[in-house]
Amino acid sequence: MDSRNKDEISNKIRQEQADEDSTDLAESSTSLMEKLFSCACSKRKSGGKTKDAMAPIKMIQQETIDLMEMDKKNQVPMASTGYLNNKNKMVCTEALASCYALIVVGKTANGTPIASLNHWVGDELSAEDTIKSMKKALKSQGGVTSEMQCFAIGGQKDFSDMTNEIDSLVKRKIIQQAKLEVNSQGENTDVIVRLNENKEISIEYTTRNIHAKKDTLQAEDDNDIVASALASLRNRSP
Repeated sequence: MDSRNKDEISNKIRQEQADEDSTDLAESSTSLMEKLFSCACSKRKSGGKTKDAMAPIKMIQQETIDLMEMDKKNQVPMASTGYLNNKNKMVCTEALASCYALIVVGKTANGTPIASLNHWVGDELSAEDTIKSMKKALKSQGGVTSEMQCFAIGGQKDFSDMTNEIDSLVKRKIIQQAKLEVNSQGENTDVIVRLNENKEISIEYTTRNIHAKKDTLQAEDDNDIVASALASLRNRSP
């Protein structure tokens, strides 16, 4: 093979290599542009902000809950709704027997956690209508509907109608989590919803025997009577 043929072959190889490099560069540039375009579209859809996924919320059973720490403004009476936000860091209700606590947890557009708690008695509004009303109220406070989750705690084994209504909403995925019929006869449940320092919402509940509480209060009264009688006798001593 003469030098001329060698040069032609070398030039051809270099040209093919250059064409391959050019193709690789074009493909790389196209891939990069696709990624940048996808990122830009995602950013536009979210308004230029990255949404943080809501942390999973658990309903935690506690041995006791001290409701005395709660301000009266944060205590939700029967057939009423209370709200948790930056001003109110906790909200609670007590003495659920056959009733249910309905809780809606969500976030505002800027990621601030919010929640509402209803002591549902099942008389005036259905559970579904109550939840709709709670979500509407949270939306009026800036809550994003797509970020809202619903929970239910309470019920008693002898009152199946209310439990069946709650269970049907669980099956329809209107309620995401539920603790059904947590009370036996003579028991009731207290529920507290808190916003902790990490801006996370927790749901805690405790079930107690109301007769045991009455017995304790009666024992305390009896002790007070005995102590008073002894003090009176000592005062009479010469």
